[in-house]
Amino acid sequence: MKCLIAILIPEEIAKEISSIQQKYKNEEWNIALPPHITLVPPMEVTELTPEMLEALEKETKVTGPFNIDLKEIGHFQNEYFVIYQNVEVSPSLAGLADELTVVSKTFAVSMKEYKEFHPHMTLSNDLNEEEFKDRYPRIEKKIVERSFVCNRIALLLREQNEDKWKIENTFELG
Repeated sequence: MKCLIAILIPEEIAKEISSIQQKYKNEEWNIALPPHITLVPPMEVTELTPEMLEALEKETKVTGPFNIDLKEIGHFQNEYFVIYQNVEVSPSLAGLADELTVVSKTFAVSMKEYKEFHPHMTLSNDLNEEEFKDRYPRIEKKIVERSFVCNRIALLLREQNEDKWKIENTFELG
């Protein structure tokens, strides 16, 4: 099974982001997750053990709530184009991601590695160049810079034959 650790976006903001994702997605993108900011990328685990959950709980207790600042939009290109909303990297955010990654590595069978931690919220994905040029300016007009307090994180799971991720557990900060 795969799991990842993320900050889920507050409901009011998530509704707006989901609306943008639905409106500007292409046919290829299966929106498998609610709006989120990934802290630990997808990893393969054989099972969720009590030890893993306890280790994650312990790590979240030493980090207090902190502000998340959603900024301007950006993009990157791998095989396809991705449009996202930037998230300002604060010491609290980077520290939490680093510590959770260290903990997760002890339980993961395999894990995707970040080249560099670049927190963001995906708005549109799997775009070809024409779709990207059409959608980027339209999405840019809809994005508002704002902040919210992060006071919990979520562990999300996806079974091998499933299309969607499910929230398995949440952990309060502090």
